[in-house]
Amino acid sequence: MLPYSSAGLAWLYPLFWALGSSLKSDDEFFGRGLNPLPSHFLWANYLDAWREASFGRSFMNTILITVGTVVITLVVTSSAGYVLARTRFPGRGFCLGPVSATLFLPHGSPATQLSRRCSSTSPAPVSGWVR
Repeated sequence: MLPYSSAGLAWLYPLFWALGSSLKSDDEFFGRGLNPLPSHFLWANYLDAWREASFGRSFMNTILITVGTVVITLVVTSSAGYVLARTRFPGRGFCLGPVSATLFLPHGSPATQLSRRCSSTSPAPVSGWVR
């Protein structure tokens, strides 16, 4: 049990250090080393980071893209599923085979390949979506 506890603490220490360090002043961060506990908590650091990095705008871009993607995916897949389930047409088995085969792929597999493909190309600028 002791090896698991020490491994768990070693795994969690960077998290505690990051959280504690995020609440320190600059002088305290560079002066106290690896001590995760601040002498006084500066909650304003989070507000400053939110404003300076424009997280609000990035958050709204994320919501916009996510909601749009979910709506389009639901409409397309539910329509295709309805047609494939209810309609008898020539080549139905040929269409249903690949769809059924993809259900057995791990969920991260297509996302991983898409991520690798997109990271090898230059990304489109997204800075002006939500103002």
